[in-house]
Amino acid sequence: MNDLDAILERLERNEEIAKKFFEVEVTILSVLNFKDLFERLLTEIREKFAIPYVWITLIEEGDL
Repeated sequence: MNDLDAILERLERNEEIAKKFFEVEVTILSVLNFKDLFERLLTEIREKFAIPYVWITLIEEGDL
């Protein structure tokens, strides 16, 4: 595989990822409250990206 083929393959993968993020965005834009927003967001990410464990961590303060 030459460099051009590798670049084209990477572009195709990135396009697929961007499409999945767009689908997630469209879905969560219709949510009207925070509880449903987080539940739907986590479900969408889990389903679209085939990630078995998805969670959100909120940190009030940090040294970063």
